[in-house]
Amino acid sequence: MGVFRTGDFSERYAEDFHHPSDCCFLCCEPLGGDVWIFWNGYSGQVWFHPGCAKIFSDKLAVDWEKFRREHPEKV
Repeated sequence: MGVFRTGDFSERYAEDFHHPSDCCFLCCEPLGGDVWIFWNGYSGQVWFHPGCAKIFSDKLAVDWEKFRREHPEKV
């Protein structure tokens, strides 16, 4: 994950690499404001409002702990 600010578009690399979506991956609301969180996945980038990124990462942590408890041989 990374933090991206609207001013980061002025940097040369951002134009070629960062492509914010129109809406947040978690809540599907438009990406407003001037700070977003992005995650580079296998098939592209997903973008979040900062608060939604926290909710999403907390849910991933809960899933990981459940998996670890239920399948210790695979960890």
